[in-house]
Amino acid sequence: MEHSQSTHVRLVLFTFLHGFILLCMSIPLASAKLPSGNIFGNEIDRLALLDLKKRTTEDPLHVMSSWNDSIDLCGWVGVTCNHSTKRVFIVNLSL
Repeated sequence: MEHSQSTHVRLVLFTFLHGFILLCMSIPLASAKLPSGNIFGNEIDRLALLDLKKRTTEDPLHVMSSWNDSIDLCGWVGVTCNHSTKRVFIVNLSL
């Protein structure tokens, strides 16, 4: 009898946790962003790509030669940004 009760308690807890996780996943992520999240996101993307450039030992096609502060990262060779968010969504190093 005690085994059955323990199994029931575990099932109730599992159901509760499953529901809680689903509820958390349904909250829009946009509500967690700062008001100017696109600007910060674009800067994070820029810093990440510059770090990638710094760590890359070979760039035979010189794809990353345009990756600097002279132009916006969405204009960098091999980088494609989402037009509405200005966030990077494609990096192609094999041009």
